[in-house]
Amino acid sequence: MPATSAAPQHDWLGNAGGSIGIALPLAVGAAVAAPDRRVLCLTADGSAIYTLQALWTMRALDPCGARVLSMPAGSQAA
Repeated sequence: MPATSAAPQHDWLGNAGGSIGIALPLAVGAAVAAPDRRVLCLTADGSAIYTLQALWTMRALDPCGARVLSMPAGSQAA
């Protein structure tokens, strides 16, 4: 990702297939697997609807360590 080339060392976990709603559960898994690392979940509002139960899991595991940024529909089209 060119936009993060000057950022500190980091990893990107993403969807390589066509599944919708993978971002929230992926963030939970990353936060549980590496509690010492910061997790930021970027997702769209429509995709998040498929796996809202992951938000419950994040809260139940508080402090889970994952932060979620959900973008409204159409915001990424700019």
